[in-house]
Amino acid sequence: MKRKCLAIGIILLFVGTCITPTIAQDTEKPLPTSRGNWLYVGGSGPGNYTTIQDAINDSSDGDTVYVYDDSSPYYEHVIIKQGINLIGESTSTTILNGSGTGTIILLNASNVTITNFTLRDAQYCISNPWPTLGGKNNIFMRLKIENLNWAFGIFLHSIVIDNEIAYCTVSNCSTGIHLGAADDLIKEGNKIHHNTIFNNYDGICLTGSGSTCLIYNNTIQNNTHGVWILSPFHIFSNNTITKNQNGVILAVGAEPGGVYTIIEDNIFKENYEGLRVISDANVVTRNLFEGNDRGIMLSVSEYETYCSVENNQIQRNIFLENKIGLILGPPKNEFGLEFLRVADNNITSNNFIDNRIQALCCDRNYWDNNYWDDWIGLHVDACSVIPKFILGATPLFIKLFLRYGLPFPNIFYFPRISCDWHPAQESYDISGMK
Repeated sequence: MKRKCLAIGIILLFVGTCITPTIAQDTEKPLPTSRGNWLYVGGSGPGNYTTIQDAINDSSDGDTVYVYDDSSPYYEHVIIKQGINLIGESTSTTILNGSGTGTIILLNASNVTITNFTLRDAQYCISNPWPTLGGKNNIFMRLKIENLNWAFGIFLHSIVIDNEIAYCTVSNCSTGIHLGAADDLIKEGNKIHHNTIFNNYDGICLTGSGSTCLIYNNTIQNNTHGVWILSPFHIFSNNTITKNQNGVILAVGAEPGGVYTIIEDNIFKENYEGLRVISDANVVTRNLFEGNDRGIMLSVSEYETYCSVENNQIQRNIFLENKIGLILGPPKNEFGLEFLRVADNNITSNNFIDNRIQALCCDRNYWDNNYWDDWIGLHVDACSVIPKFILGATPLFIKLFLRYGLPFPNIFYFPRISCDWHPAQESYDISGMK
């Protein structure tokens, strides 16, 4: 029995010796998440580093650099050239300050995890150089980004693949999160979720080529533009978009037969414009548009010479207490538009309730089976004796040659009435909401 106890004691001692870190550390230590070495910055351990960059320089792929908060704030601009984990002790107390210049964390490597920091006051908080592979397989989690210099929060470009941005707070940036790729490069498989993005000029901006960015469960509030989607094939779901000038702007056209972006299960509330669609073949479904000046606006861009907004599917949404629920048509402008078309869009099975103006429509679009709380009509054998009329106007473009023979476009609007021939008698139960 004594021999057995002795053997067990030796085994436990051997195991304990193997897991003891080779570098000094504070009493409280994080649980290891990698098989590499742990390097410590700050703290009271005699072997700990005094700067983050020194620890990163001594690290290798798979290592973890852990930063204590007792030496915070750290006034550093660090460059990461290895696939490491950079972990702060606490998001609120472990602060990296860029002193208003440069990039706080420059990624020259992929497979990097950065978590538990406050990053503030720089031209870029996190970025990768061009061109580089530093935009692949990175995780940015539990970060507080306060770019008081009103520049960029997280800015990834070139090849941007399989990155995850989650549980972050991003504020006071010109652009909070920017993912972009040139037309001959790649942007795909990225996730932006469970973030709070507020008080930015542009909250999220997606540009360039590539496909499938999943944007879900974010709170996007008090931005000038909440989300710019300037590239194709994304899914935007279960987000709350409130009190922005423009909540979401879709501005990429689809090829014939394609579907570019899906907007589903979101709440758009108290924005000036909830959703602006300046592109073709998107699906907008099961969203709540409540208390906005404009719930959805399908409109051409005032900066394009030739533009169309066609074949969008707007179905099973709730438009509630907006000044205008849905607008389909170009705005009057002075930018020289020669051809505008907002047509062949399908608006079906939506609820229009207590909007000051339910909908306005220009051109030929298809309305069917929507519920209108102000519809006065009668159903006989599943047919509507009186349809729901949707008012609007049709633009006629006439070029008038003024002084010196210069072309000057003028837009004249003629009255137009569209019809929902089969209005629903009862509101739809959409996403559990009446």
